[in-house]
Amino acid sequence: ETHVDSGVFTVLYQDKKGGLQVQNRKNKKWYDVPFNRNALIVNTGLALEYLSRGKFKATTQILNKVK
Repeated sequence: ETHVDSGVFTVLYQDKKGGLQVQNRKNKKWYDVPFNRNALIVNTGLALEYLSRGKFKATTQILNKVK
């Protein structure tokens, strides 16, 4: 289900299966977040959007089940 996180930020490690997608705010297209064993994913949340007065937007994301 499409959502944004409520906290300041969320740190994720994505496995090789993938499935995480983020939405571009301008064109509304969805983009796959590629697997990188040496990287963590940081999603900004609603609390950071509020605290930064909108400078940092909450990441719209979805996790698709991968077979």
